[in-house]
This record gives sequence, structure tokens and C-alpha cells, in this order.
Amino acid sequence: MDQEDISALFGEDHPRIKLDQYILLSDKEDRDAAFRWNLANGIRKERMGMRDKILKFLRQNVGQEITGEELRYVAGNQTE
Repeated sequence: MDQEDISALFGEDHPRIKLDQYILLSDKEDRDAAFRWNLANGIRKERMGMRDKILKFLRQNVGQEITGEELRYVAGNQTE
């Protein structure tokens, strides 16, 4: 989520959110998101190229809604 997304959700009167901070968007537990995050963490630590990591993550989440933030995390913030 970037500052524009945060402004769209909360208006302009919000404090600036830093990269290491989180926003609670829902008070309901999302077990699927927790599973995907653990999976992403495991894949990120593997010794392989960024594209292979992203492909592996996508293959293990076929039919699931994933976020750009999850893909960015798996890729280790690398871009190609």
C-alpha cells in the first residue's frame, strides 16, 4: 500500500505511514493470508532467481487472490 492508497482509505488527515508499519484493515482473522505469508517467507529464503521465486509462489497459489505486496516481498524488493 502506498500513501495514495492510504489517503483514499482514510482521507488526508492521517499520519504518514512508514515502510515498517502496518495498518489493520479488518478485525477478522485471515488464515489464508497468514499461510501465504509463511509460504512467501520460505520461498524468499530459497537460493534461486527472483523470477523462479515469483513463479513458484504463483504456482502454489493458483486461484488465490494475492497482492503486489506479497510478490514484492517474495522478490526481495528486486525489480527486473
